[in-house]
Amino acid sequence: MFLDRDGTLNKDAGYLSNPREFQLLPGVVEGLNILQQRGFQLVVVTNQSGIARGYFTEQQLADIHREMVRQLAENDIELAGIFYCPHHPHSCGCRKPLPGLLLEAGEKLNLDLASSFMVGDKATDILAGKAAGCRSILIAPSFSDGATEIFTAATADFVSADFLEAARWIVNCG
Repeated sequence: MFLDRDGTLNKDAGYLSNPREFQLLPGVVEGLNILQQRGFQLVVVTNQSGIARGYFTEQQLADIHREMVRQLAENDIELAGIFYCPHHPHSCGCRKPLPGLLLEAGEKLNLDLASSFMVGDKATDILAGKAAGCRSILIAPSFSDGATEIFTAATADFVSADFLEAARWIVNCG
């Protein structure tokens, strides 16, 4: 189970640089518990260009990820891995929408990508999942009616209002 971070698991606060501001979204803990109980390995894959832009350091990102792991562990949720791209957009092969992070995680964790899901809140997440051979779920609480949203919804295997609904769909229908 590949999971985007900002806007999917936690409140998207722009370029999050302070671990004290890390806040899991409603329904995420319950949804992750459902997926974990069904045997899914939970892997975070996240673009973090704020490092390349100088908004925060890799140490600050590590602190944020430690806080995320702590909050999840308090709820008996364990991540199999966290993979991130620290580069500027369009300057590497690992940044979503390219599948590099998912392919790297799949190789290191010996995952079957064709049996995996990518859950995210942006077109880049859906496209990365599709490019890696995964089924993709879009978390979209609301749509403006722009072309990007329509394309993303049409490309995703399922469009969900929130993470909990996505998790329920995966275990019941996926």
